[in-house]
Amino acid sequence: MITGISGVFLLIGPLAAKLGVSLPVSLMDTLHIYVGFAFFGLSVVHLALN
Repeated sequence: MITGISGVFLLIGPLAAKLGVSLPVSLMDTLHIYVGFAFFGLSVVHLALN
């Protein structure tokens, strides 16, 4: 859910900036990357255990 929401922010960020709306794109970029790595790591652990 977090990666989905942050991905949408990253997708519409440039368009919103052209319209004059400021979105926290750099925060969402950082959050998207770290949560993505965490989910990847947890997926590897899940596969190893099952």
